[in-house]
Amino acid sequence: MVIKLIKKYKALLNTTGMLAFTLLLSSCSIIDLSYIGLGPDEEELEPASTILAELQPKVEEPKLNWCFSMRVPDANWTLRLDKLYQKSTHEYVALGVLWRKKGSGIQVIGRRTMCAPMTIEDKQVEVIIRGKSWEWRNHESATFTKNLPEIDPQATLIYEFDPTAPPIKPTPIDNPVQ
Repeated sequence: MVIKLIKKYKALLNTTGMLAFTLLLSSCSIIDLSYIGLGPDEEELEPASTILAELQPKVEEPKLNWCFSMRVPDANWTLRLDKLYQKSTHEYVALGVLWRKKGSGIQVIGRRTMCAPMTIEDKQVEVIIRGKSWEWRNHESATFTKNLPEIDPQATLIYEFDPTAPPIKPTPIDNPVQ
């Protein structure tokens, strides 16, 4: 009975997916759902786990962003990754720009984050930021300068800010460097 039911509804399985087929079978109280598919010889039942594994959509691993987060004195500050260079296999230099928009901002210490669309080991990136104007010390592992330094000509530019591209926002899995 089960084999006949499976053969009859095999097309349904292929067109509407496993969920609809499983719901159909589960409405029949006499069917053991641990075996719901046909084997290679069309007479032998295959375990449900085998069939379900083959029918699962292939999920790509989420792309991680490299992010750097720092404290700023108020809500009007903006932090942007300008360029990211690769100096060697394990050494990178990130050049960031920090500026304050005109106007009054909420006077609460907040965080700003800059991201690049790639995965990099956190401890291998030297972060240099231009534009900090407050006096208190930041605990973030960054160098603050008035002008961005010249980068070694041997370093490879692997990311450059594009004003026409949408901003790269951190996701909960990015784990920004602080």
